[in-house]
Amino acid sequence: MSYKDFQTSIQLASEKINNSVEKDQAIVIFGPSSVDALIASSILLKVINHIGGRALIRIGHQFSFENLRIKDHELAVLVDFGINTLKDVTAIYGNNCLIINHQKMSFEERVTDNNESVLNPWKYGINGHIEISTGGITYFVAKQLYKGANSLIPLAITSALAESQDVGEKKSLVGLNQTILDEGKNLGLVVTEIDILLFNKCRSIHESISDTLVPYIHGLTFNPKNCIKILQEGGLLLKINQKWKKCIDMTQEEKFILLRSITKYLGDKETSEDVETSLIGVSYSFPKEKVGSLFFDGRNLSLYLNCCLSSRKPGLGISICLGDRSRSITEFLENIVNCKTNLQSYIQRIFHEGWRLSSENNLDILINCDNIVSPDQLNILCRVLSTNLQFRTKVLILKSDDEDGKTMYFLKSTRYDTFLDIGEIAKESVREVNGYSEGNNVYASCVVPSSDNEKFLSIIRRYMSNDKNETK
Repeated sequence: MSYKDFQTSIQLASEKINNSVEKDQAIVIFGPSSVDALIASSILLKVINHIGGRALIRIGHQFSFENLRIKDHELAVLVDFGINTLKDVTAIYGNNCLIINHQKMSFEERVTDNNESVLNPWKYGINGHIEISTGGITYFVAKQLYKGANSLIPLAITSALAESQDVGEKKSLVGLNQTILDEGKNLGLVVTEIDILLFNKCRSIHESISDTLVPYIHGLTFNPKNCIKILQEGGLLLKINQKWKKCIDMTQEEKFILLRSITKYLGDKETSEDVETSLIGVSYSFPKEKVGSLFFDGRNLSLYLNCCLSSRKPGLGISICLGDRSRSITEFLENIVNCKTNLQSYIQRIFHEGWRLSSENNLDILINCDNIVSPDQLNILCRVLSTNLQFRTKVLILKSDDEDGKTMYFLKSTRYDTFLDIGEIAKESVREVNGYSEGNNVYASCVVPSSDNEKFLSIIRRYMSNDKNETK
């Protein structure tokens, strides 16, 4: 098994799609509520439309497979859904289905793919956790269908960042993601730079820090006054000729002062090395977009698309991915502002109501989000809070009950914590409580009966404790 075999599988997948287009068969693309699925679906839709095909997208949480059949749509393409959906989908669509996914496959799942309906890197010895996202895989499929698909490289890069696949040195991309990145660089579609990873670097320095959600800096994110105070105390000149200096105009020396000021503010618990690890890394910008726009920075864009999903507006995210830069921009910006306002409210309440945070065996941080955060918004909240230095080396567990007797959980390990496979732990744990999970090695979402909450948490912690002990 090799990259060459994976390329052959990509070719077969593209032929299946192309055959449907040539037969004038409509295609339906299904994806869960993830940025990876949103981007992958958009890439496929754009290319299918370009080659004269007909397709539609449905984005949401796990679908009822009895309702998957859509009239007059002959081919079903599932992106970023778990491989365990194959049996249910083939029962409806037969061989006219294709699952594109980068999640790890079990041996049982591999041998049940008799019709080569699953396009997955793990089948070929390629680590889908870190080397390629579902969006990246669909980009390779799109290239087979249409040579001009390389214009979609920024989307593939954004998808990898959304999946936390920047695991190389200084948060760089590796494997097949690096291959896509190199192509994008050669075409002038992507520019990389090692820099301080702050949001909105075209704004004033203190506003840029305050606006930064990833990493989340408790006491500074959402607090521009505190940012001004610590920077002034650190000796950083914030104004020139009575005008605020922009973050983008900082010298290397000033960046060092900024990092030192943040380290001092956070105190002895956060070392200079931890702050630098969180705040310094490779930035990925897209020069075809306007500098400072909502679409210029890949890390920012991945979070902004997540805002669409948390607001139940996947259609808005798809429009942006398809290149809409007209009336959707206003709605996109409004959605981002609303999402940030909500996040600020959620986070302030969580830290204010101390009982919502608990820990056990020094392995995890459980955050009870009942009555303040809807299940749809747990994803983005988990993504933001997992970058808080206070939670480093921990597994973050967020929970929220819904009105149907179910509880949604989001689990995320920090980049400092590599001994656990969160997706596998979640997958094994939900089996014991008749639940459902999706995820990868660092992230998982679970739905379990609310009556089994204590049992589920006990199982999760048992697996985490056992896995950690085995590594000693």
